[in-house]
Amino acid sequence: DNEPTVDALDFSSIASLRTLAGLPITRGRLDIEERSRAMEDAIKWLRSNDPRIEDVEITTLAAFANLAGIPILGMPLSMEEKREVFTDLLNWIRKNDPDLRDVDESTVNAFVNLAGLPLPQGRIPTEDKKKLMVGPVNWLRRNRPQAENVDGPTVQALRNLTA
Repeated sequence: DNEPTVDALDFSSIASLRTLAGLPITRGRLDIEERSRAMEDAIKWLRSNDPRIEDVEITTLAAFANLAGIPILGMPLSMEEKREVFTDLLNWIRKNDPDLRDVDESTVNAFVNLAGLPLPQGRIPTEDKKKLMVGPVNWLRRNRPQAENVDGPTVQALRNLTA
């Protein structure tokens, strides 16, 4: 049993190895700049597009209200109430420049998902990489994946893991 080094693994390598082991993929942490940039992109999209109200989940509506500083009263909302509240919030976002420095990741997720934009991968600290790789390494030690079932990125991730 040797202990593989995780320092050379990037997000996509960890994701490939966790997928191979049948484990969920965990994103890295987004720093303030990454969150702000993702929010700016989503707001830019929202200012020039009209999302379908059917695509707006209550958590997304709450994220919009939180950013605008407007409380949503009377949950749950009917479809018509939801449409009215969302329209008001969307108009507020289109007319204002909200402070994006203190936006949490759940708000970023809500905006980016609604806009159909990719979420930044973030950074995974070395200690977290080690924790994330325990499952895949143990799985690899107990199993013998068939070469034809392993894609190119996963092969490269294995190379990086054993380097």
